[in-house]
Amino acid sequence: MAKRPAGYERDVFDTLAESAPSHVFESVTTPKKTAKKRKGRLIGCISAIVFLALAFGYVSFAFNAKLPELTAEFTAQPQTFQAPAATIDWPGTDTGVTSAMGVLGEPTVLTGPLGDDPRPIASITKVITALLVLEKNPIAAGEAGPDIPFTDEDSARRSQIQSLDGSTLPVFPGESMSERDLLTGMLVASSNNYADKLAEWSYGSIDDFLVAARAWLADKGLTSIQLMDANGLSEQNVSSPSDLVRLGQLALRNPVIPEIVSLTTANLPLVGKIETTNTLLGQDNYSGIKTGTTDEAGYCVLFSRELEIKGEVVTVLGVVMGASSNRTRYDFAIAMGNSIAGDLDRQEVISDRAPVGTLTSVWGAKVNVLTNGSATALLWNEEHLTTSYAFEGTFQTVKQGENVGTVTTDKPGTEPVKLITDAPIIDPGPAWRLTHPFELLAAQK
Repeated sequence: MAKRPAGYERDVFDTLAESAPSHVFESVTTPKKTAKKRKGRLIGCISAIVFLALAFGYVSFAFNAKLPELTAEFTAQPQTFQAPAATIDWPGTDTGVTSAMGVLGEPTVLTGPLGDDPRPIASITKVITALLVLEKNPIAAGEAGPDIPFTDEDSARRSQIQSLDGSTLPVFPGESMSERDLLTGMLVASSNNYADKLAEWSYGSIDDFLVAARAWLADKGLTSIQLMDANGLSEQNVSSPSDLVRLGQLALRNPVIPEIVSLTTANLPLVGKIETTNTLLGQDNYSGIKTGTTDEAGYCVLFSRELEIKGEVVTVLGVVMGASSNRTRYDFAIAMGNSIAGDLDRQEVISDRAPVGTLTSVWGAKVNVLTNGSATALLWNEEHLTTSYAFEGTFQTVKQGENVGTVTTDKPGTEPVKLITDAPIIDPGPAWRLTHPFELLAAQK
């Protein structure tokens, strides 16, 4: 209480003031101080609420934000493989024989020392006829196909061909034979009259067959082949050796022709047993394809042979044109077929479980990327092959064994191999997420 001045007389109010609690007078006498305290408390509460909201928002963001992408890096370099140059035992230049060789499924065709000029092909023509007939009237492997009736015209045709010393098989007017049986007689016993019968039955006439055959040959890129008949008796039926090898590749991809041309004998209804003209069959895995012989063409053979190269079967094809005798055409074919075996090289171009790269996270986790399988490729005659690696997509986390990319090669037909991780990369967890806001913000862009 304030000190009174001298001479001041006490009264009842002084007595009441001295007996009242001090806070009564403070509450009455300091309203401005009370307002300030209330304002301060309000600001504090609001600040706390804002802070808690921001903290909750950041925690929610940190826990749910997309993680930074893993850094993908290849540690292995692309590999290149090469086969040695082919050393085929070709017929010599003094023999007058032209020749060529290839491998089923491979684009490269090599020709012998006498070049690739077109020459008469004789009954190898019948391979073209078979392909055209089966394109017009396809049958499945093992299927006989429709029956085709014989007529008196077929008897007259047979007599005409016999007068030219062409090979024929019997016909039976009023009877019929299946498409497969006629194809078998044409390709196994080289029946010229069966070739004409099939061509006329399929296309209406020999002329219409030739129109279709020429368009088909052009479409297949066999530009050196010229046809004037369906059976090969014409000396104007010609081809380069390399195009005959390509023709052989087309024939062996057909589902029916390989079944027929591998036969050494066959039994035809009405006709009985027939035998192949190709005496290579039945020895050293020779499996076809067709012989041809005329005065103009000499002795020819388009052949195929199956070889085992490092546990896998590879089919090689070759042609001999213009040999001087039946025996020499086969001798040349055998020498060529034997020598190419040493030229073929099946290499492992992708190894299983080979480390080729890594995936790394910004929080320090790192895994290896491995090949998940192996691949081999057949290479020959200085052929090159190069591998390449590629990641597929982007990743924030990965499981162990997850597919993350592929290994491929530049050789058509080589199967790609998947790339997998050897361990997982998991979410780094709350502690890392809460303490790395800038990394998380950058990952949201």
